[in-house]
Amino acid sequence: MIITQVYFVGAGPGTLELLSIKAERLIKTADLVIHYGDATAPEIIELAAADIISSYGKTLDEITDTIENYVKQKKTVVRIHSGDPSLFGGMLEQIHALEKRSIEVEVVPGISAMFASAALLKTQLTLPGVTQTVIVTRPEEPIEELSKHLATMVIFLGVEKIQEIIDRVAYPPGTDVAVVYHAFWHDQKIIKGTISDIVEKVETAKIKHGAIIIIGEAANPKTILTLDRGE
Repeated sequence: MIITQVYFVGAGPGTLELLSIKAERLIKTADLVIHYGDATAPEIIELAAADIISSYGKTLDEITDTIENYVKQKKTVVRIHSGDPSLFGGMLEQIHALEKRSIEVEVVPGISAMFASAALLKTQLTLPGVTQTVIVTRPEEPIEELSKHLATMVIFLGVEKIQEIIDRVAYPPGTDVAVVYHAFWHDQKIIKGTISDIVEKVETAKIKHGAIIIIGEAANPKTILTLDRGE
């Protein structure tokens, strides 16, 4: 029987109330909790009762060596990922490095920032008659082509490139856009606008990181409610 000692835990968007019961239990009981600096809310890190380290600035080999050292001592390690580990979390390369050392891991899902953002906007990312497709991407991808589908587009890790993004996408000028900064953190901000004015609004709010961009009718539930969906 293989006993799991290493857990990749999705910490959700940043509030304790949205942390899963299992994630909370693992963080509280782990011998070592590894987080990625200010990407993890302090109140979640503070749950840890044993050793805590930040992986910021450390190489994959350094982190893997540290985890292996604890595993050899039959200790439990929790690797915290903000949101859900399956989205833009760099999880696979870490798992692969551990498996090469015969260390098994378990992945615990969390609430992604895009779902937390949709909740704050009180909207649906999909809706019959509007769009049944969500494109989840980053600015490095071919967003010019992707946006031609006119589906809901959710962009991670790109608010610092908001001008470039808006210049590249194919949505009409009046298309709704929402930028949600630090969803469910104490300093959260929600900026609503359109393709035509969202850049100015984001720059005025001085948001340069830690935000999700949602483009399409889903960014504004009031727009959805006024659309003729042929029902």
